[in-house]
Amino acid sequence: MGSFQENWLSLNQTKDESVAIDGTCLDVADTPVNDAFFSRPVVSKGEKSAFPQARIVAVG
Repeated sequence: MGSFQENWLSLNQTKDESVAIDGTCLDVADTPVNDAFFSRPVVSKGEKSAFPQARIVAVG
């Protein structure tokens, strides 16, 4: 099996397959462990959001 880059380039060259990419963010529980692992995005003027967030990406 080739690398991701090789597979991606072959999809673009054959033009007979479609690729879908989608993503979203989910608020997770406000705990010190989640804060350290997921972090909090900056919302405005350098302030951080109320909850840590997990980012999810799906490729199909």
